Amino acid sequence: PVLFVCENNGFAIHTAQSKRQGLPDICARARAYGMPAERLDGNDVLTVRDHAADAVARLRNGEGPQFIEATTYRWREHVGPGQDFHLGYRDEAECARWQERDAVRAMAEGLALDVRARIEAAVEREVAEAFAFAESSPFPHPSELLTDIFTEDSHELAASGR
Repeated sequence: PVLFVCENNGFAIHTAQSKRQGLPDICARARAYGMPAERLDGNDVLTVRDHAADAVARLRNGEGPQFIEATTYRWREHVGPGQDFHLGYRDEAECARWQERDAVRAMAEGLALDVRARIEAAVEREVAEAFAFAESSPFPHPSELLTDIFTEDSHELAASGR
């Protein structure tokens, strides 16, 4: 039993999905394996939550794997925090339309002001604590470089009990 969730931002690195795949219907691919599949607006957090809960209930009922495609948009470059509009594969107006539908902002606007303020303060504290912990932590010893890395050798060793 597994719930597959594809967060589809419409791009494969620097190419629109529609230009890269002749048949971009991801749900159809999942259905080809006999899985129920549905495409949802990934920016509608509550709908995604409700459909995911329904899918999990079907999983627990023995109905087999389930698939959800959540459509959304990538606001920044493929890797990193910068803008990439200068590369020409997308433009600022396209991005702005998605930013107007920001799921985080929409959820925040639905909260009472005092609740929102408490959540934001807690998040700010958690981020500050994480930065402080990271900045005060020593660098790992070089001997840890390959810790928790899977290789065929490590898999065979684990299987043999050594």
